[in-house]
Formats: sequence, structure tokens, C-alpha cells
Amino acid sequence: MLEWYNAMEPFFQGVAVVAICATLIMLIQLIMLIIGFGSDHDFDGDGDFDSDGDIYNDGTFADVFGLKILSIRNFFIFLAMGGWSMIIIYELSENYPIAIIFGIIVGLIMVVLCSYAMKKAMQLQDSGNIDIANSIGKIGTVYLKIPGKRAGMGKVNVLIQERFVELDAMSEDEEDIPTGSEVLIVSQNNDYVVVKKN
Repeated sequence: MLEWYNAMEPFFQGVAVVAICATLIMLIQLIMLIIGFGSDHDFDGDGDFDSDGDIYNDGTFADVFGLKILSIRNFFIFLAMGGWSMIIIYELSENYPIAIIFGIIVGLIMVVLCSYAMKKAMQLQDSGNIDIANSIGKIGTVYLKIPGKRAGMGKVNVLIQERFVELDAMSEDEEDIPTGSEVLIVSQNNDYVVVKKN
């Protein structure tokens, strides 16, 4: 490996150092992404910290055709892929200009492809938010007694969006609905549902 490095022109020795460092940083970023760090955060091209969960689908000045091009991740992708491409083409052709132009083109293509792949991957994520409007018409079980005539709030357990959730509930029935009763969810109002005894 050292012989290969020493045999290179000084310019391409520098390119090799940059490409190796960028590749190591990309591997660290990949490992952090896999174990859960850095999945919700990235830096914008202007240096602002963006904490939005869908960084690849938000519009900023750094977007090109809806792809987030200017980011720290893409910077290292450009350096790594472009650098290795320059070295390979120079080894094959021994032509500086062709190697540099080819390396820049390959780096840019890889940035666009990785941005597109990340955008599509982020679109597959589920936000995890429960829309309680989806509970209307469902049967639930009273967890905490619900006073009648909307006199107070109780709680009901119900299956929504394939999740078992606990919702605040009111009743328009004349009598209280005791714990363990089955109820039908008839409407929702902001952060609670309205139920009647089933």
C-alpha cells in the first residue's frame, strides 16, 4: 500500500489522503446512522442545524429538483467518490485533466444519486403520529370511568392504526359508563373522543 502511495504524483497523493479520510468519515456516519445517531439531524448547507425529521424532503435554498444537495454527508460523498475516481482514472490514463474532470463528474453524480436514495428512504418512514379521527366508529373499552352528560373526562382503550392506545373520552349518555364497559366512539374533538355505551 505504501509503495502504491509513494509511486503516485504529489497531487494525487493529496487526493488519496482526502479520499481515505472522507471514506472513513462516511463509514463512521453510516455506522452512526445504523445504530440510531444522526438519523434525525443534519447540517444545512448554510451551517444552520436542522432538526426536522424529514431533512431530505424539506425545501431549502440548497435543493436541486427537490433533492437536498448541500449537506455534510454529501460533501464527504463527493470527496470520497470523486477522489477515488480521480485516482483510478489517472492510474489508467495518466492524464491529469481527464482524471480531474472525470472525478468531479463522478462525485457530482454520486451526490445526486445518494440524495435521491435518502429522499426516497425518508419518504418510507412513518411519523408514528396517531390521528384520533381514525377512531370514529371503533369499539373501545373503558379504562377509567366516563361521567355522563359530558360532566367530566374518562379514558378509553381502542385499537387505532394497528396500535392499542388510550384516549381521553367524554360521554353524552345520561348515566356514567363504568370501567370495563364497551363503548362506540361517535366523534372526536381536538384531543378527546366522544363515546356512547355499546
